[in-house]
Amino acid sequence: MKKFNKELLWSPWLTMIIVGVVYIIKFGLKMGIGQWVNSPALIADAFHNLSDLVEVGLVMFFGIYLASKPKSAEYPMGRKRIESILVLGVGLALMVLVYATVTKSISGLISLWPALDNLIRPNVEEWLLPKIEQTMISSGAFFGVLLATGLSTIMSMFIGRYQIKVGKKAGMTSIIADGHETLSDGRIELATFIGFIIKFGLIYSIGEILPQATPVIGGLIEYGLGLFVAFLVFKTSKELTNNALGVLLARSIDKNLVDEIKNIINKIAGVRSIKDLTTFSDGHTATCLVTIETVHSSLSYRPVRRTIKSKVTQFLKNQNLFIGQEVHVNFKRPETTLSREVQAILVDENHNEITAPTIRMATHLRIYDLDEEQNRLRAVDVSLLNKELTEILEILDYKVTKRIYVFIGDDEERRSVEQLGIDYITSPMMRVYVPSQIRQAEF
Repeated sequence: MKKFNKELLWSPWLTMIIVGVVYIIKFGLKMGIGQWVNSPALIADAFHNLSDLVEVGLVMFFGIYLASKPKSAEYPMGRKRIESILVLGVGLALMVLVYATVTKSISGLISLWPALDNLIRPNVEEWLLPKIEQTMISSGAFFGVLLATGLSTIMSMFIGRYQIKVGKKAGMTSIIADGHETLSDGRIELATFIGFIIKFGLIYSIGEILPQATPVIGGLIEYGLGLFVAFLVFKTSKELTNNALGVLLARSIDKNLVDEIKNIINKIAGVRSIKDLTTFSDGHTATCLVTIETVHSSLSYRPVRRTIKSKVTQFLKNQNLFIGQEVHVNFKRPETTLSREVQAILVDENHNEITAPTIRMATHLRIYDLDEEQNRLRAVDVSLLNKELTEILEILDYKVTKRIYVFIGDDEERRSVEQLGIDYITSPMMRVYVPSQIRQAEF
């Protein structure tokens, strides 16, 4: 039972449910008290938490549910990118909230000077300068605001760290990213908490001495705080929007990072050249698609692939810019101006050289260099003594073979050879076209 509860505590689903409940509590507190005291800063922060609640739903469905689905032929990169479409919507919605908060705060600042207000407001549309109700200034309002902002700050700091731990334990970058945003919200709420303490402290300390100045001082702090919160929300909105657009448009990572990755790959033993390097940031995950040409045969693909993935992944981790890293390596056959074809040779009991019925029955391979008209120029023999089919295929691949000739042929051999992009040709010709000039076969 204890083991079950411990596993449940670190469950991504339970974590995001807890986060959702916390945002509901924060939204209710801030919206209720913000409406009560007519505070645009609290109301704006409440809607910010509402957008966070929507984001929690996105993380739960798209980050947890869809991320658990394996990649397929239909979705080779998975289904995570649809999350960015909805995140873009959240970012644009926050822009609307920023506009509403800024116009209300500016309208409130203007209302503090009646002469200026009477001069400007009649000539400006209400959607630019909305009507303002004065903020309630009382001991009840003071404690209500401190309760909403102080409790929200504590919850955000605790929940944000909890999300990051769960995300790291589960290996889910979306939860880690949401945890960092929750911590960012906590810092915003802390700034709001401190701002309200200063506001009400000044009001109560000089209210009796300068009663006429009290509304002005309170308004300056309140609406100035509203502009500050709007600025912080704008930064969050801009980050969400830019990240979403970057993912949807498959924007490359920084050019300097790409150059460094190229330098790392070019220094790896076995790499002849980089044929293509495509990079993009999938939200908080950096993805690199590398196509290289090796100096060796396909036998070296596996160790070279491991080395590239390891070094590039570690390099991206060290940048501390991306929570996740994905490196995919493909190989391309070396380009050559030479054209080669191979004849499977069998030496019979009379020491006559004939075309072998199959590759497995051959005693050696005769490898021909061809000219531009596909005429055979010269030949080199390679012994097949004690070699398996897989080893022979490695030789064909390494020699950049275009085609191989056998007499009868074998279906299994044909499939294996054609997977390397080599033509498997059955030929009734028994004679050897060009004798070998360099005999390397051992009989």
